[in-house]
Amino acid sequence: MTEFPSTRAAFLIPPGQCYLDGATFGLMPKNAPEQVQAAMVQLWSGAANHLRCDTVWHALPDRISARIARLIGGAPSEVLIGETLSIQVFQALSSALSLCSGAPRRIILTDNSIAQSDLHVLQAHARTLGCSLRVVEPEQICYALGEDVAVLLMAEVDRRTGKRRDLPCLTRLAHDAGALTVWDLSHSVGASPIDLTSACADFAVGGTHKYLNGGPGAPAFIWVAPRFAERITPALQGGMGRHGSCGPPEHQDRDKGIERLRIGATSLLGLVALDTAMAVWEEVEPATLFRAGGALTGALIEGVARHCPELMIATPREAGRRGAHVSLNHPSAAAIAQALAAENIIVGLCPPNILRIAFAPLYNNLAEVERVVDALARAVRANPSGPP
Repeated sequence: MTEFPSTRAAFLIPPGQCYLDGATFGLMPKNAPEQVQAAMVQLWSGAANHLRCDTVWHALPDRISARIARLIGGAPSEVLIGETLSIQVFQALSSALSLCSGAPRRIILTDNSIAQSDLHVLQAHARTLGCSLRVVEPEQICYALGEDVAVLLMAEVDRRTGKRRDLPCLTRLAHDAGALTVWDLSHSVGASPIDLTSACADFAVGGTHKYLNGGPGAPAFIWVAPRFAERITPALQGGMGRHGSCGPPEHQDRDKGIERLRIGATSLLGLVALDTAMAVWEEVEPATLFRAGGALTGALIEGVARHCPELMIATPREAGRRGAHVSLNHPSAAAIAQALAAENIIVGLCPPNILRIAFAPLYNNLAEVERVVDALARAVRANPSGPP
């Protein structure tokens, strides 16, 4: 099974458009505007709605966390939704480092597949936390896990190539070296099977604006292994995280477990939009959907190899080693992306020369694979080489 017409019907797809850029932003659910508008009118406006608003405001994160936990192999009590991804990364790093206090480990190790903007953020995080950032080639990670490394931070899927990292193996190697792990699941959650518990992972974070379709600026999540939840001391602690909640009684003791990572109140409208998007997952079995994603990427790879040999396929051929996007290298990648857009086919572009075609089986199907392969063949013939 590679198509899910009921979930596809739940998203707003412009007429005639083939949207294959879920690794950048997911599509908007059709009923998101209605739900957000209802929240503004029924919950936000008027002092009489204050108590109801406060109740919903505090209940939504728990419901969203439970839905995310189902997709990453964790329990609802291990997931916290709220801050931006950069802040969640900072919270994960500072929490991991708090477990290494007193040890001569002050290196945060990562690989150079991360975006340049994210690299600047990580460098600032490291300075603030009194650490150094070590950046190596992905293939050098296992050799760089020295006695000075406190935390290994990696994306589960390489944004450039679509290659999945061996999360259980790398976690085990980090533990053998005395380090903890922070996994970025932004290009994985909602696209690939993840089981953090079975992998004995330590910390994980993820954005919800890609395959979870939460929209630009959607709140990010953090996951903490239960063995650490009562021991961590995050660098940032806000009123919502330490006995500070003025919400319902069941939410007023926030100084326990993962709740100590909560900083402030999350945007109610952002939560409503994300909750609306995640409700779609109740209609499908994640394992079935992930197999469908593998079938779509596999069909694209086969089609490109047959009809567009000029495009270098950077993504692994084996289904289990790739995420939900396929990366194609070509010196005229930007021109090819523009040519596809002229045919109402939207794909991602990683400058200078990577086309990123991402499939979200919630709304993509095999007919779109055929369409993009045909369009790629035409675009490559029209743009045989790079710009002068």
